[in-house]
Amino acid sequence: MTHLRTIHVRLNDPRTNKPAPCWVNILDSQQREYFPLSRTTRFPTGRAELVGGVLFEHGKRWFVNDGSFEILLPVEENLQISCNRGPHAPVLQQEMVIAPGQMTIRLTLPEPLPVSDEYCQVDARAHFVSPGYAALEGAAVGLDLVHLLITPADFPSPDGHLYETAVNTESFSGQAIAHSHENCQVVVNTLNTHTMRGRLGLLYCHRQVHPLSFGYLEDTDDWTLSDWRDQCHRKHGMAVWVDAYRAEKGLPGGEALALAVLGKIDALEFDEQPRQVSLLPHWYRLLNAGINLPIVGSSGKDSNRTAVGSFRTLTPKLPEFSHRTWTQQILTGQAVITRGPILQANINGQPFSSQLHLEASTVLHFGATVHSPTPGGTLEWLHQGKVIHKAIISEPLTKVDFQLEQHQSGWYAARIIDPSMREKSLIAHTAPCRVQVGEQGLPISKPATESCISEINATIEWVKTYGRFQQERNRTVILETCQAALDVLDRNIAIL
Repeated sequence: MTHLRTIHVRLNDPRTNKPAPCWVNILDSQQREYFPLSRTTRFPTGRAELVGGVLFEHGKRWFVNDGSFEILLPVEENLQISCNRGPHAPVLQQEMVIAPGQMTIRLTLPEPLPVSDEYCQVDARAHFVSPGYAALEGAAVGLDLVHLLITPADFPSPDGHLYETAVNTESFSGQAIAHSHENCQVVVNTLNTHTMRGRLGLLYCHRQVHPLSFGYLEDTDDWTLSDWRDQCHRKHGMAVWVDAYRAEKGLPGGEALALAVLGKIDALEFDEQPRQVSLLPHWYRLLNAGINLPIVGSSGKDSNRTAVGSFRTLTPKLPEFSHRTWTQQILTGQAVITRGPILQANINGQPFSSQLHLEASTVLHFGATVHSPTPGGTLEWLHQGKVIHKAIISEPLTKVDFQLEQHQSGWYAARIIDPSMREKSLIAHTAPCRVQVGEQGLPISKPATESCISEINATIEWVKTYGRFQQERNRTVILETCQAALDVLDRNIAIL
């Protein structure tokens, strides 16, 4: 019979020599897993099921901790301890045997990439996890901020009924900090959804905006995404288009597309959740149609199968952080979204921003640096969505420089992809930088614009045919929004 002993484990940061949060997995030679005394290796992995503090990923069960915990471990048994601090630090894997009489384990965790300290690292959307666990999980993987968004979920009660719940409603914080752990802060806001017309993450909203969801069988369709967006913007909040072009989430584009055309959507979200079709071609099409959409990255965490920060947003770290400064960085194109690598890009030595004006005689110089403890994938530079240069990332530090003699206006961006990962082939992407060279105007694609027009017309048809409105003026408001977007797109085509 295996003898178990209570062991105190301490995991230290090499820079401070103090306990540091991280994810831990402990296995014995029989592949049995061990969790601290306060946890159990049995936990649910479905949507909204006891989310937080644990993770089932790649066939392993992990628990998050603050760097110090007590655990029952077998004596004189081969053990493997894995400690994960997120994508910017190597995973520590340590084999050991607990000797008779041993009472402690002390390990030094790997140091994160020094360059990671230059960035504010944000998960733009997670659900159902408590603010306390969100802060701890974020601190464990190097995040500075987690946006925890309230959204409804069904709770299956033992009495046989489904009860709708909205986890963390009581923790709503808007523009204030709801919880923090070390350097990671958590703010609690809302995700507002319509079954067909679109979904908006309302970040830094001054109050809860209701209804959180509508458009189901028992609902009317009287509310609009414009209502939500306008409430969010009253005191400098940020409206993010969530779940764009997911077929199971409603109309292609929907009312959210009309708002994006009108410049009323602040950013488009890329998340970690599975997709049937990549979002990249849709985003590129919108950009080619002249619809400027910055980006944010999020885990979209809604179960114990996704880690907070698995997809994240990087912006240059400022001396003082505030919701207004971060929002401004997103709006001005300073963000990089990433599943791991830190991608730094510049044009003519200037860091990325939403727009750059250059003289016609200027040669375009492009530079990029990639930092990653686990190198891999291909770095690609894009112009109007087409690859103009590529390089293999084979080292922890990769630098790429090239230049274009031909001067072309348009949007440019850099990305890292790995086709072997299929639907998660996008590893990192900069926001687009719209470069105007001399007197050249920014190009607009007629096919891309016509495609957007078709999608907005489909939304108009849905509103006219299937929309259920108690007040006809609400139908009229949505139709007027869609028509205003069509007018913008028609003018763009007329200029071509």
